[in-house]
Amino acid sequence: MSGKILDWALCENMEGIKIELLVARVKEKYPEAKARIIHDNGKQLTGLNGGDQVSSVQDNSLFERYPFCREPYSVTVCRIEPENNVHVILEAFSEMLDETLVFVGNWEKSEYGRSLKEKFSVCKNIHLLAPIYEPHIVNWLRSNAHVYIHGHSAGGTNPSLVEAMNLSLPILAFDCVYNRATTEEKCLYWKIAEDLQNLMKNKSGKFAEIAREMGEAGKHLYSWERIARQYNALYQ
Repeated sequence: MSGKILDWALCENMEGIKIELLVARVKEKYPEAKARIIHDNGKQLTGLNGGDQVSSVQDNSLFERYPFCREPYSVTVCRIEPENNVHVILEAFSEMLDETLVFVGNWEKSEYGRSLKEKFSVCKNIHLLAPIYEPHIVNWLRSNAHVYIHGHSAGGTNPSLVEAMNLSLPILAFDCVYNRATTEEKCLYWKIAEDLQNLMKNKSGKFAEIAREMGEAGKHLYSWERIARQYNALYQ
């Protein structure tokens, strides 16, 4: 069995979103390939559990490119795969015309994605954006959202979830053991479209509390300093 380097990137820090974007870029170029991350900075990069490298981005110039972000919106960023419950999120928001959803993903790389794009792009409150590879823009879209929707149902501690926590965003996460453990069961959870709709409708006062708890948990659990200390303890 042989392999080859499909792409590479030199990262100035261990920012999870940069690794996710690199993997997404590789999968777009080589959809048949099974990508593997090879690095020289220790075991911690495979976990991608540190989220304190992200910070809130304020850039008013981006409102010209994304004018729909001037009003409150929910945001989701992920690969468009069934295990990320993309169809459930879109179905929920398609019936909530007073709620705006900004969804960033690789819609054109699978029949699943293309069919969802065709079905839901007609919804005026749903904005389906193509993949964005500039971390500054991705972080701006996330940090200015009023809710982060996390649909991942597999993969352990997802970097996108950890980073949303460190941005102190109110999080509505798919109800699975991974997400509950990552968030210490302090955010709100859903499994079907109706659950997500009910959470969005009954958010009065609760979202601010969740945002605070997510920020505190993210900084306590998922700082690179803490993770480095844990790995150092294992090596001793």
